[in-house]
Amino acid sequence: MLPPTTKTASVLKIDTTPPGRLQQSAAAPMPTWAEIHFDERALYEEIQHQYTALGVAFQGAIALQPSNPLFQGGSGQRVIAPKTGDRGITVQFRQSVRTIKVKVCSASPVQLAVFDGQGRCMSHIRGGQRYHLGPGTDLEVPLPHHELTLEGEAIARAVLTANTAFIVDRVAFGRSPSEAPQAA
Repeated sequence: MLPPTTKTASVLKIDTTPPGRLQQSAAAPMPTWAEIHFDERALYEEIQHQYTALGVAFQGAIALQPSNPLFQGGSGQRVIAPKTGDRGITVQFRQSVRTIKVKVCSASPVQLAVFDGQGRCMSHIRGGQRYHLGPGTDLEVPLPHHELTLEGEAIARAVLTANTAFIVDRVAFGRSPSEAPQAA
């Protein structure tokens, strides 16, 4: 008679988390402060769970390289924008944060709204102004970029919206406003 053997099968773990949702596992603690630039993303890459190690997921965003001179970033780097058919971008945090900062560019005001874990709007802010983009416009090229910042006790989700196309150069967030880097 042969001795009994033990077989170990490999386990394949499949992420069944719906887009824009984060698993509530405590795999790794969120950083105290994180700043995301999108330079390393592929052109037209849908942005969803690429930053889960930082404790954040996106919904409704796609990576772009602005070709319109009005929307040029500092160095023509990759940015994110709402996907075709979406009006905005949702940023969902695995753990609540106290501060969110976004750098945006648009031909109309961009609104940043933050929500608590129960989906209640805690606060919102609008930045920028409406620009007429027609013939005979004395418009600066490129459009100015604006930094929108909101602070709250327990921000679980942030939503960016505008009435026209907009881009996001940077998203930064943290658990304590005092730990946010100071502007140079």
